[in-house]
Amino acid sequence: MELGDIVAELNQIPNQPLIFAGEDFSRSEDSLLAKTWDLFIQTRDPMVIGRLPMAKAVVRAMDAIQEFIPTIGNVPAPKTFLLAGGSKRGW
Repeated sequence: MELGDIVAELNQIPNQPLIFAGEDFSRSEDSLLAKTWDLFIQTRDPMVIGRLPMAKAVVRAMDAIQEFIPTIGNVPAPKTFLLAGGSKRGW
């Protein structure tokens, strides 16, 4: 039975490892997110929390999918999404 589902895979959210200003080593995964929470605690600036750009990247990917799919034939753009993932990316 054909469901007509569209599947897309998004990798490297966030693109890592990253080096923070003032540090001479790279961070990834839990260390990267912990550092951004530490920066938030120090500054009270929610814009430094690492999950915000991760969420924004996923939203932009969904926007791109909605724009691209109609260009490949007689396929309507998806209106809803189901997100899944592991660890920090599946929140």
